Amino acid sequence: MKTMLTLRPISDTDDSIRGVHDYLYEVGELPPGERALIGQNGMTGRWQILLSKDGVQEDWAGGYENAEDILAALQIEVEAAS
Repeated sequence: MKTMLTLRPISDTDDSIRGVHDYLYEVGELPPGERALIGQNGMTGRWQILLSKDGVQEDWAGGYENAEDILAALQIEVEAAS
């Protein structure tokens, strides 16, 4: 049975992580050691993802239309890796 990723709105985030992102969600049900935030860039209106694995954080990336599109793409990646 595959695990479905979820979105959980968050509001209290360090500005160094939030940056220019107006709306922010944390992705739930990721494999152990992985974390993902999805945010809407307040300057461009596009949605981006911030990934970290085993404490190593990447940069904000992507230019999606909405949070659900990023979640769907991430779901495919997680399923392919398992």
